[in-house]
Amino acid sequence: MIKDYLDQFSVASREEIDRFLFNKISDALSAEQKKNYIRNLLQEMRRDLIIEPIGKTRWAKWALSKPSLRSPN
Repeated sequence: MIKDYLDQFSVASREEIDRFLFNKISDALSAEQKKNYIRNLLQEMRRDLIIEPIGKTRWAKWALSKPSLRSPN
């Protein structure tokens, strides 16, 4: 879903991604667990070269990685 969101909007802040995904994650998790889940998901996608941060502060945006860095999936 994050990849589709970034395909549509090009970049997104962490806050925008949180708002987009928060209600889509199981209500069995607490708000803190949902935030951790999203953080872990973003980091996993970054390690897999699917997305990349633009900037290094809390105002950084997330974008899809450049095509040459992306895995063929």
